[in-house]
Amino acid sequence: MTFTVHDSRYGEVIDPVNASRDTLVELDARETSEFEISLLWDRLCNRVRVLLVDRVTAEVSAIDAAPEVALDAFWHPCLYLADGC
Repeated sequence: MTFTVHDSRYGEVIDPVNASRDTLVELDARETSEFEISLLWDRLCNRVRVLLVDRVTAEVSAIDAAPEVALDAFWHPCLYLADGC
């Protein structure tokens, strides 16, 4: 699956599939019946991001997570999305 994410808060486009391996590190990943969820760390920006991919629609949502809530956002991403899931 190929996808890009536009993060309007930072005015950037993130392509987690084609990002440099030196920049983007997948810290964890899991799947549910509805979603594919990845916890990513961007070494260049030193930011943690949770990607949520809808398995039916292929819609991708990105959550910028503060380090202290990154694992909670990974395990409960719908709580951190503005529109929920």
